[in-house]
Amino acid sequence: MQKDLRQQSMSQLIDNIYHQYRRYFPQLFIISLFFELPQLILSSVIQAHSDNNLNWQLLSSGKAGMQQFFTQLQTYLTVHGGLTVAVLGLIVTLLNLNVFTPILNGSFYSLANDVLSGNTGSNSLLKITVSHTLQQARKRWPAFLSTLWLLIGLSFAGVILFGLFALVLSLIPGLQFILVILYLAALVALLWIVVRLSFTFTAVVIEEKSNWDAIRRSLSLTKYRFWFLFMMLILSQLVLSFADMGFSSLVSPLPGIWVQTFLGWIFTIIIQPLYALVVVNLFWDFRRHDS
Repeated sequence: MQKDLRQQSMSQLIDNIYHQYRRYFPQLFIISLFFELPQLILSSVIQAHSDNNLNWQLLSSGKAGMQQFFTQLQTYLTVHGGLTVAVLGLIVTLLNLNVFTPILNGSFYSLANDVLSGNTGSNSLLKITVSHTLQQARKRWPAFLSTLWLLIGLSFAGVILFGLFALVLSLIPGLQFILVILYLAALVALLWIVVRLSFTFTAVVIEEKSNWDAIRRSLSLTKYRFWFLFMMLILSQLVLSFADMGFSSLVSPLPGIWVQTFLGWIFTIIIQPLYALVVVNLFWDFRRHDS
């Protein structure tokens, strides 16, 4: 049978993503919970370490309580320097960057790829398991991590070069106005780069590429459909952002900051897989056209 190389419309992609999310919600939720729970525990440890000096419950007791809390916070940072809390926060950040984020997204990408590959059989709800997707993500973790740090390094290099160039221009009389144009051009270039590289980690997990090969693959796939990809990514981010703001507005009248925080955490776990499904479905659609 001849492969269908027609590109999907935006409505078709949204419909496919909705059905995938609804059918495989248990697996997606468990994966998300598996990685979010350790982060919650670590954050609680940081908070518990400060409880002897800071009364966090004051935050939920009105304006006067908030003012008293921030006074305590200022005193705590002045006396203790906040060194332990800062170190623990740094540890959480490094774990999130090097462990949680790569394997979490790798698991989402792997699951979505299994769904779209068509090799799951009729009872795909049982075929696609959490253990398999975690195993696939762990397998691609080193390549994901090396590609991530390559992009971070390139980003820092770009920022340094841009800063040096802007510094030179600022020292030349009469050329300061060019800085405004330079900043606008840099923003446009940054947006272009982010969209063009949006399939980099998808290529790492699904096609087992890494580093420069993954970057070149993303640039190749996004060459001719930049604006469609841009609109889909922006639409996805807007929908998720508005959903988060709407949910926050719903739970804000509830008493106690802990209840609001817990419900917000659960909501984050629920909607977190959606963006990964969007990216993988777009990756498959672009790859179908590229083949």
